[in-house]
Amino acid sequence: RGIRTMEQAQQAIKEKYTSLYPKYGLFAVELNDCRQVIGTVSYLKRDNLPYDDLGYAFLDRYGGKGYATEAAQALLNWAIERGQQNLNGMVAPYNHPSIKLLKKLGFKQTGTIIMPGDAEEILLFEFSAKQQ
Repeated sequence: RGIRTMEQAQQAIKEKYTSLYPKYGLFAVELNDCRQVIGTVSYLKRDNLPYDDLGYAFLDRYGGKGYATEAAQALLNWAIERGQQNLNGMVAPYNHPSIKLLKKLGFKQTGTIIMPGDAEEILLFEFSAKQQ
């Protein structure tokens, strides 16, 4: 969100994500055969959310092929195996494929939220391992 240049991306990674690695972070998703990076999954602690946040972002040309489902499910399984019982996910209200994916993973919409520094209201989802 709000990252438009390589420099902004590098700075955000350095400031926000690498300091808490390996418990939290962004993880590259690669194609098995050629190791080309096609997207990311993220497991983050956000101060304004009650639970850790599971996220994902993929290049448009890899949408609809199951890569996001596979990667997000693997990260969700990883979190559960480490004792995490509840997670949050967020998505823009017009991003229907991501809404569908969160629901497929067992997330339920619990409301909306405006993230710090943003003006756009987005949908807030929650996953509970106890309800699965």
